[in-house]
Formats: sequence, C-alpha cells, structure tokens
Amino acid sequence: MLEAFSIRSLSITLSTIEVTMDNQQHLYVGTYTRLAPHLEGANGSGIHLFSLDLDTGALSCKGNPLPIENPSYLCIDQTRHRLFAISEIEQHEEGGISSYDIDPGSGALTYINSQQANGSAACYVSIETGGHTALLANYGTGNVCAYPVADDGNLAPASAIHQHRGSGPNHDRQEAAHAHSIVLSPDNKFAFAADLGSDQIIGYQLRSDTQQLLATTHLQLQPGSGPRHLVFHPNGEFAFLISELISQVTLLSYDATNGELAVLQTIGTVPDDFSGVNYPGDLHLSPDGKFLYGSNRGHDSIVIYAFDQQRAQLSVLGYESTRGKFPRGFTIEASGRYLLVANQNSDNIVSFKRDSKSGKLTYVDEISAPTPVCLKLLNLT
Repeated sequence: MLEAFSIRSLSITLSTIEVTMDNQQHLYVGTYTRLAPHLEGANGSGIHLFSLDLDTGALSCKGNPLPIENPSYLCIDQTRHRLFAISEIEQHEEGGISSYDIDPGSGALTYINSQQANGSAACYVSIETGGHTALLANYGTGNVCAYPVADDGNLAPASAIHQHRGSGPNHDRQEAAHAHSIVLSPDNKFAFAADLGSDQIIGYQLRSDTQQLLATTHLQLQPGSGPRHLVFHPNGEFAFLISELISQVTLLSYDATNGELAVLQTIGTVPDDFSGVNYPGDLHLSPDGKFLYGSNRGHDSIVIYAFDQQRAQLSVLGYESTRGKFPRGFTIEASGRYLLVANQNSDNIVSFKRDSKSGKLTYVDEISAPTPVCLKLLNLT
C-alpha cells in the first residue's frame, strides 16, 4: 500500500561528498530495483548520484543511493530546487510519485512526500513551469494524472485522472491503451500524452489554477507505430515523436493557438540494412534546436538527425554506438557540450562530447551504474 511505500522513503537523504561546483554538475540516475517480466536485470538501489565534470566530460560517483523502488523516470523543476520521481510498479496499489528537496551544494535529496500513481507501471513525470502541477503517465493501466504541488513541494492527491481507450494491431503490445509519456507545450497551456497502445497523441488543456486536465485533441498515428516520447522545438512551432514499435521518428507541426499537431515527415531511427530487433527509447533536441537525437535499444546506438527549420525536414547524419547494451534514457547538458547515455542492460553510463556545429558525438568517458534507465542533470548556472 502507499503508506508502506511512503515510509520506505521517509527521512532518507543521499549521502554525498562535497564537490567544487564551478566545473561540475550533479547527475541523478534512476535505476530498476525490482525485476519484472520485461526486464533483463534490476541491480539498482534507487536514485544514484553521480557528477559530470564540465571541463573534461568525466563521470564520477558521489556517495550512497537514495532507496526507492524502481525510480525509472525523474524530473527536476525549473527552479532547480526539487526532484520528482515515479516508482514503476506493476501492482496497482504500490506505484507512486514522490517529491524531494535538492541541496544544490551537495546534491542531497530530502524526502518531502508521496502520492499513489492511481494506476500501474508509472513510467513518466513532468512538471509545469510554475512548479505547481505534476503530470504522470501510467503505462500499465493507460491513464494520465495531474497532481497539485504546494509551495513547500508537498504533493496533493491527484486532481485529475484520465483513462485512455483504444488498441492497435500489435497484439503483444497494443491490446489496450498504454500511456508512455505526458509533456507540456512550451507555453504550458497544453499537455500531450503519447499512448503506445492506441497509436495516439492525446492533447489536454492544462488549467493551472485548478490543476485540471481537459481533453481537447487527439492525433491518430500510423497503426502499430507505438508512440513513446514527444519533445517540442524551442521555437514552439514543431514537435518530434519517437515511436517504439516501428523504429521511427515523426516530425510534427504545432499550432499553439489550439494545441493541434499534424504530421509533416517520418524517418527511420536505424540504418536501412539493420535487420535485428530494435526498440527506440528516448528523444532529445540540442539546446539550439538544430540537431535531434534518439536512442536505439537493440541497434545500441544514438541516431543523430539534422533539423532544417526552414524546410521543416529531418535528415540522418549518422549513428553513434552507445558502448553498452539497451540504451534507455539519455540527456544533453544545458550548454550542449555533452550527451550522456544510460545503457540499461550493461550497467554503464557513457559520456560523449558533442560538436555544436556538426552535431556529431565523440566518446569521452564511462562509469559503472546498476541498471540505469533515466538521467537528469542539475543545471546550476
């Protein structure tokens, strides 16, 4: 039950070593701690803390992990004062969302409180700009939730729960709706849930005054595509979607006046001659919006795209090996200098230097990490 879930997290903080933060950033790593049928391993102990050296790209471990079960997705609010984590648990009553205060000096996390996920296999959390609404996607039950967040970081029970409907042609993965992410538009007026099970992007109007979600739009995508993660371009005119079941990225136009998305282009995430099994995972833009990156679980690579804004077109620049197995999540440092990737099934995190002109990646460093799945850097500047 949630009470037990909360007690496990209560009053536990990350024991960290003081670091000189003029050239380092804290790296929070969500890990799998509990085995499930879809996992090859679960060696993590909760949220692990590492650091990234901004001068060299080197990675280092900082202290002991914070125990929490299956924190497979993390989010840091824009004030950089709080971290939110989900617990991805198959059983409906055990999953949850937790909030933590961040000590910017040490990186330590101090537990605030938790709420139930109101579904199974929670997989994504995002926070609106003001920091007063947390949004959560439950993969197992195919629903999305909104939670009010108080000024002190306390999460209230869900203020909105929306159940998705539908299915797709992939009988193994699309027997029902499976919400895989929920992200906010650049102006925070709309939220968009990518539903892998129903091949839809479902749009909601976010009422920031009441923390309500009002269903507004839906975009039906290619049958069997399995939409997973969505990111917006900094100019607010485009969005990009990565689809798990067909190894594809979709370029979308975005109308901020009514929250409408429309398909402009689709492009593959793996080379044409690749015949193995592949499941795309994460998707991120460079800070300048000129390059798009996606992770390939199976091909074990980061695909690199150039984005031509004037022509509204993506083109593949190449593929960079992640030097590990099953790259789940990755992140791009705020200045764009480094890209870090979590290799879930080889227990390592790898850092790459990113060329801002060409978009290409150069290997820098790697470090052991137990079943890493989500990476979040604390930008201290």
